[in-house]
Amino acid sequence: MKLTHRVFLFILMIISLSSLANFLLTQYQEEALHNNSEKMLAQTLVQSLRDALVQDVIEGNKSRVTTLLRNLKEHDNPIEFLYVTSNGRGVFAHSFEKGFPGYIRHQKDSSRELPGIHLAHKYQTKNGLIYEYTEVLIPGRDTILHIGFNQSEIAEKLAQNSEYILMMSGLITLFAFLIGYIWSQQITAPLAEFAHQIQRFGAGQPVNFSNLKKDTQEIHQLATVFQVVSDERRQAFAHLQEREQNLTTTLNSIGDAVIATDRAGNITRMNPVAEALIGCRASEAMGRPLLEVFRIINAQTREAVASPVEKVLRTGRKIGLANHTLLISLDGSEYQIADSAAPIKDKKGEVLGVILVFRDVSQQYQIEESLRRSQKMEAIGQLSGGIAHDFNNLLGVIIGYLDFLKNCFADGDEAQQWVKTASNATLRCVDLTRQLLAFSRRQSAGKKVVNINKVLKEQEIMISRSVTPEVEVEYDLSEDLCLTEIDPGEFQDAILNLAINARDAMPDGGKLFIETSNTSLDADYVVLNPEVETGDYVQLMLSDTGTGMDGKTLERIFEPFFTTKPEGKGTGLGMAMVYGFVKRYGGHIKIYSEPGVGTSIRLYLPCSSANESALVINNTDESDFPRGCETILIVDDEIDLLHLAEYYLNDLGYQTHLAENGQQALEILAKEKGIDLLFSDVVMPGGINGYELAQQVTEFWPHIKVLLSSGFTSKTVAHNGLARFAVYLLNKPYRKADLAQRIRRVLDEGTDKVVNLSDTNSSKDILVGRSILVVDDEEDIRDLFKLNLERLGCKVMLACNGEEAVALYRQSLDGGEAIDAVILDLSLPGGMGGAVIAESIHGLNPQAKIIVASGHTEAAEMAHYQEHGFSAALEKNFERKNIRQVLEQVLSESG
Repeated sequence: MKLTHRVFLFILMIISLSSLANFLLTQYQEEALHNNSEKMLAQTLVQSLRDALVQDVIEGNKSRVTTLLRNLKEHDNPIEFLYVTSNGRGVFAHSFEKGFPGYIRHQKDSSRELPGIHLAHKYQTKNGLIYEYTEVLIPGRDTILHIGFNQSEIAEKLAQNSEYILMMSGLITLFAFLIGYIWSQQITAPLAEFAHQIQRFGAGQPVNFSNLKKDTQEIHQLATVFQVVSDERRQAFAHLQEREQNLTTTLNSIGDAVIATDRAGNITRMNPVAEALIGCRASEAMGRPLLEVFRIINAQTREAVASPVEKVLRTGRKIGLANHTLLISLDGSEYQIADSAAPIKDKKGEVLGVILVFRDVSQQYQIEESLRRSQKMEAIGQLSGGIAHDFNNLLGVIIGYLDFLKNCFADGDEAQQWVKTASNATLRCVDLTRQLLAFSRRQSAGKKVVNINKVLKEQEIMISRSVTPEVEVEYDLSEDLCLTEIDPGEFQDAILNLAINARDAMPDGGKLFIETSNTSLDADYVVLNPEVETGDYVQLMLSDTGTGMDGKTLERIFEPFFTTKPEGKGTGLGMAMVYGFVKRYGGHIKIYSEPGVGTSIRLYLPCSSANESALVINNTDESDFPRGCETILIVDDEIDLLHLAEYYLNDLGYQTHLAENGQQALEILAKEKGIDLLFSDVVMPGGINGYELAQQVTEFWPHIKVLLSSGFTSKTVAHNGLARFAVYLLNKPYRKADLAQRIRRVLDEGTDKVVNLSDTNSSKDILVGRSILVVDDEEDIRDLFKLNLERLGCKVMLACNGEEAVALYRQSLDGGEAIDAVILDLSLPGGMGGAVIAESIHGLNPQAKIIVASGHTEAAEMAHYQEHGFSAALEKNFERKNIRQVLEQVLSESG
């Protein structure tokens, strides 16, 4: 009830009770006054009649007494009756003309014991209410005078008086009502206004007491004080809101994820980055324990990691997470994170809560891991190259002398068989060394601008012979393929290694697909693969339908001597050699593999600008890319690729939904009705791969079109029994142009020449009698060269250093016996190195034929010998046929 009503009712109640009490008191007083008046009248009558009546009663003059009583009745209207009783004889005389009434006779006479005049009886008669007063006239004789007064006239007057009093009381009450109402309004109106302003204050609204009347000093003073308090509070609240807004803006602008908790570990704040990583909105997470939404595990052991917040609350100190920590999002996504947690303390140093700052370092971790692998491969290459160089020199000596010993025994001799066995083993060592050198080599031996399609066609027979008959080889070579600058021989070795690996991965047969195409690696791709540069590349893909490889195998696939083949079936240097070949020519290699699915290996070799007319790459301007407005569901378990596709498609105008696995995709498909196309990765965890997802979509949502994406080629998909999806496969990695064209195409629609190589050895023997100078600081190598050259019919001169070599060459010229060729070691101790010696000999004879010899085949003098003034380069493997071939080439050029 309002205060106004309560005050008004209180005043009304007080006035009403006062009026009622006054009315009742007046009635009571009037009635008492009337009774006293009647009693006094009766007493007066008794006093005036006592002498006459006493004497007449004593004399027994009944008639006289009767006449006197009747006369008194007639002259005084209020008197209803008078009668006298005496000596117990009953009524002595009375004023009744029609006889003494029976109602009086039946009343008990109680006047004998009561002295003085008093009210003895009350009678209700047809004439009205009668009061009977009595008084003893003659004491001792029981002579009593009885007087009856009729109350009708008095009652009427009392009723009239009561009505008047009641009317006056009503008027007074009405007047009091008006006065009370006005008074209550005067009292409560300021209080009501004050209460209204307090309500506004509680609701955070401005307070204004300008409408408050100032006639109540106390309330006005209270309002003034409250106005000041309200203004101060409003200013403080506005300042607090501004600080809160600034804090929220700052928190939301931080690039790292931020979560704040109270001292109980319950979440109090969270920024949008944290929402995205945790997979939960801030409104849903507020007040919940951090452990419910922030689940972290060790990336290596998959065991739960202790909450950093609990540790901070327990110790009160700042801490950081250990490396290899994974955050498991509420939607199942995993993020490699780095974070720190610090206590929130008050001025007294008491911990109020914890601030947790963390960021997604998955991409950084991938880049660091890629860099670490590159550095490891570089270190391994340097180590293996150094070992191979030294080992190659020793093997050269062993092979040379074994070759010499083999010719010292007759055919069929047991000792000759021993030598052949040793020679074969040593040659296998030479092959291993050569592969190690190929892996570690940083510079190319003989780069040429080639079309790899032509090299593949020339190598087709060799590839077919390298695999089993159960393995079917298919080619898909781009007709407008760019040129690339590589060593064709090394490229052939790499292809053979890859083909042999594919063969071994398909023991029961299968298919090997070899494809070439032009492609471009953009900045988005380079971010995830920092070891490669942006640009145009020739892409070579070799895909098999074999057993595939797991993650641990892929991690070590390029390490020298690492192999998954049985002992004796592989050296572990094949993939290392391929890696070295690709890196040596500025290329890039990428492997996609899944156990039970197969393996796809992609080699990216830089396009050459040697022949601009051959360089045709579809690099249209982005404004020419086909666009659209349809809705596309993107499914990929690799977060970086998922968001890259989202970025591409959103930029092309499409609407997108994202899912990280097949189950999530099905949930989105069941909920969203406007999806036009499914763009899904093929190999995904979670029980539903891309093929199965595509099959379910075509079955339950036949209007939705499907485009799959995989590191495997479309031919691999077709071989796996899913040929109907083969034409809807986009190969990874794809460019924005590839994605734009393929997406638009899907939404809008609906073998080579073989060259046989033969080894022609038709040149005549021109080495007999030729004079050869061998310059090497190691005696056993000089002797080995001498032995092989003499077997070839050459005359041999030996020198152990530069000075001796130049002296012998000058001496030969002076004697008229010119030296036909010089085999010169590249690395000679002393003041004269190989290059200085060659310059000195050319000074003596500009036409001199100098062959540089070294085990360091990647040296610039070996790889580009002509640029350094040499006629040829000879690897120190001491195989006589190699020595013969190089000498024949050099000497035939001289005629």
